[in-house]
Amino acid sequence: MSLLDLWGAAQETTTTTLYWAFSYLLLHPKVKSRVEEELISITKGQRPLIITDCPNTPYYKATLNFNPDRYFSGDRVEQMVVPFGLGKRACPGESLAQAELYLIIGNLLLRYEVTGDPEHMPSMRARKQLGTTRMAQPYHIHFKRRQ
Repeated sequence: MSLLDLWGAAQETTTTTLYWAFSYLLLHPKVKSRVEEELISITKGQRPLIITDCPNTPYYKATLNFNPDRYFSGDRVEQMVVPFGLGKRACPGESLAQAELYLIIGNLLLRYEVTGDPEHMPSMRARKQLGTTRMAQPYHIHFKRRQ
């Protein structure tokens, strides 16, 4: 395994996660608004989000955290997702990826009003192409600088 392999894996998975995260935020505007309110209350809208803010943003963290209970219905598992792998095959960059996602998504929501184009909103269907990750269908997203 080379450094290029590690970089490629990190870049593709982080990009895919950002794509899906904004898909969900656009499709769930109440959640997005609540995250924005929490982030603005922590930073007063005067500074960027920093990693030490993490303990003070429980709602935002909950939107980013993996919660296996989401996949249980009664006594059986509906879907199994292990985003960073397990054991010897676990992702060595998990903590870095989670910190990156926390800061990138949080700071974009702080600095910009994020909206979707009603004519090209996200779909929860993945693209029909082979790859190491399942990328969301293309959609339009607008970032307007907050005042």
